[in-house]
Amino acid sequence: MTHSSSGPPADVAVVDVHDERALRAWWEVVAAVEADRPTAPFPDWPVARTRLVAPHPSAEVVLHVARRDGEVVGAARTSVLLDENPHLGLPGVWVAAHHRRSGVGSALLRTGEAWAVERGRTVLLTEVPSALGATAPGVPFAQVHGYDVAGTNTVRAADLRATEPTWSALDDRVASAGSDATVQVFVGAPPAPYDARLCALLDRFVDEIPLGDVALEGAAWTPELVRTRIAAQEAAGRTRLTVLALGADGSPAGFADATLSPASPRLAEVGGTLVHPQHRGRRLGLALKLTLHRELRARWPGCQVVRTENAEVNAAMAHVNDQLGYVAVETTRDLQKRLSPPSGGSD
Repeated sequence: MTHSSSGPPADVAVVDVHDERALRAWWEVVAAVEADRPTAPFPDWPVARTRLVAPHPSAEVVLHVARRDGEVVGAARTSVLLDENPHLGLPGVWVAAHHRRSGVGSALLRTGEAWAVERGRTVLLTEVPSALGATAPGVPFAQVHGYDVAGTNTVRAADLRATEPTWSALDDRVASAGSDATVQVFVGAPPAPYDARLCALLDRFVDEIPLGDVALEGAAWTPELVRTRIAAQEAAGRTRLTVLALGADGSPAGFADATLSPASPRLAEVGGTLVHPQHRGRRLGLALKLTLHRELRARWPGCQVVRTENAEVNAAMAHVNDQLGYVAVETTRDLQKRLSPPSGGSD
């Protein structure tokens, strides 16, 4: 989210994702704003085009642009989830550098918020990245518009080529912990009966991670929902790699997963890592992510960087990441706005 305050009004319009010129103009604004972020998380045009036109069976998404004198000067994306968190709207705003502080961001944000409210959302949540040790202008911009900081996260990145020589020593560290867990690796949706075991871990995930004040609720995961989510990722040109750990009795012990675009595999993004409480203290988290890194390199040799994001208070996961050679590259803040419930109705 980027900062703007007052100035001449901008014309805000919905983007038809099937209009390639309009979609490209939206992408150009976002890509320019995101270009200076470390690890370049926003995809290049061919990859982005596939992702942006893909259907979203688990979410409703709208893109907006802001124009001045026919020039696209701002972009926004707002989404609402359909399977869980029916109270949440997720707005994001980007403004071209030479049009900031001129009302563009405010116009886009108001439009996205109104769209989410029309769909019954009562809490709005957005994420603002900042350079390490700094506060990006998007933070005070969101605060001016009624958002509060609800959580702070650290983004870390690991260079797989540089850290690969350390993996053998980490294997020894894992082995010395004496865990009896075994791992299974899946590309795409896991087959039965592993899908149900993965769901048992996913059900715990939101409850286990430190959320701060973020009003996020976990989903009721089913094998069908997992398949639907992964199929949507694949339709958008993304592939998910999952490492699932099982205890000696076959019970779910932990998981780690990451997604990347095979068409442009340089960057993989960790989705989640969780160790069941009964299996903690045996370096299983380290084993899971170590396997994840190895599999990424083996299956996609062009994968060079793995990116992850953790709450600053999550010391256990930060320790795992430190051992794997992750370095902090930026900070993100979760900014949240609680809306007053609609008036009227009966008791």
